[in-house]
Amino acid sequence: MLAVLRFACAYAAGFSGAAAGGHLGSVVNSWDARYIISGREGLYPLGVAYNDGYLWLSYGSHLLKRCPSNGSIVKVVHTPERTYDDIGYDSARGYIYGSLSWYYIGITEANTGRLVGSFRVPPGAEGELTITFSREAATPLWIATPVKPVIWRLTDDGRIVSSYVPQFPCYYINGLAYAGETPVGRVLFAGQQYMSVPSRVFALRPRNGSILYSFVSPLPQNSLSDLTWDGRYLWGIHAVWARGPAYIYQFVATTDVAVTPSSIGRIKTMYR
Repeated sequence: MLAVLRFACAYAAGFSGAAAGGHLGSVVNSWDARYIISGREGLYPLGVAYNDGYLWLSYGSHLLKRCPSNGSIVKVVHTPERTYDDIGYDSARGYIYGSLSWYYIGITEANTGRLVGSFRVPPGAEGELTITFSREAATPLWIATPVKPVIWRLTDDGRIVSSYVPQFPCYYINGLAYAGETPVGRVLFAGQQYMSVPSRVFALRPRNGSILYSFVSPLPQNSLSDLTWDGRYLWGIHAVWARGPAYIYQFVATTDVAVTPSSIGRIKTMYR
C-alpha cells in the first residue's frame, strides 16, 4: 500500500523554465485539507511545510504527511503533549520546527513526533508566529509575527543573526516561504492578510526585505494563512474558522521575466 501511495505521490519539484505558465497567482491545484476524524467535524490545518515530494500539515496536536497531488494521507504523527501552529521542515535532519506557543519554538522529529529541543523566540517576536526553514539559506530559520512588521533570521538553534523591517504598507505577515532558485534569484515570499484589505504575496530579497514584486493572493475571502515553497510553486492555506471545507492552494508565484530596477520602482510606488 505504501508503495502505491509513493507512486501516486510522485511529484516533480524544482524550477524548470517559466514557472509553468500562467500569471502570478494562477491556481494550479487545490483540495480540502481538513483532517476528517470519524464522528467529528474535522480538524483544520494551521501550518504547512514541503519536503522531498510531500506536504506536511499541522493540526494542533497532529502532524500529517500528505500527497501534494490530491491530499492523500501518507502518515499521521501524534504530538498530544503540545500544539503546533505554523511549521517549517529541516530536510537535513528530518525535523519539524513549530510554534509551541507565543514564546517558544519546538523541534520535533518528523517521523516519530518526539520533541528533541526548543528555544525561546527573540524579544519582540512573541505572538502567533509564522515560520519557514531552508538549508539553502545562509541562515536556515526565518520567523515573523502578524503583530509586528519585523522578520528575524535565526540559526537552527534559535540564535539571532539579523532582523529587518520589510517594505510593507502595513502589518500582518501571515506566512513565510524561502525559495532558493527562481528566475530572479533567491526569494523570501511573505504573505500578508489585514482585515478587509485583499491578501497579497510579496517576493522579498532575503538579506534585507526589499520588495522585488507582489501580487494578489488567489485564496478567497482575504484568508491567507501560512505558505510553503515546493521548488516550483507556492502553497497557501485558506484559513477558515467555521464549518465547511478548508482548502490548500498551489499557485504560480514566479515568472521567467527578470525584474528590472524600473519595474521594482513602479512596484514600490504602487504600495507606498
